[in-house]
Amino acid sequence: MLAGLGQTYQVSKIEKALEQFSSQIWGIAAGINSWWLLVEQSIVKEELDELTSSWLVGYLLPEVYWLAQFDKTKNRVLREVYYNAYEKAHQTLLAHQLTLTLNKVEVDQWRDWATLMVAKFQRTTSAIEGRNGYLSRLHHSGRGLSESDLQVRAYRS
Repeated sequence: MLAGLGQTYQVSKIEKALEQFSSQIWGIAAGINSWWLLVEQSIVKEELDELTSSWLVGYLLPEVYWLAQFDKTKNRVLREVYYNAYEKAHQTLLAHQLTLTLNKVEVDQWRDWATLMVAKFQRTTSAIEGRNGYLSRLHHSGRGLSESDLQVRAYRS
């Protein structure tokens, strides 16, 4: 599918880019799987019932995750996407039967847990997405030079 899009939009060197990305899929998946294991182990350690476990994983974690993504990004378009995802997750969380029965202290404690889990997820993907990660280098290399970079380079010449 991606190869077809690359050809449709005449993206140069699409085959090489897809090959490089494909070689990283197992590493990405391993990081995500490790994170899910951490979440599951944390839940097992707490000896939670099924309702609370599913509430944490299916309702609270997504809300905290999207808020964290919104807070981190400066890109206006992504901020809107992340905020919309957060709002949807937030409304879904508020409507859940367990959310309505927990007191503020309990919700705050679980929100702290979810924040810690989300922070750990971010660290596990940093080799791919982070400042020095592969996707970051690809992203920055496609932007060209900023006006200040051009001025500095012109000054040095």
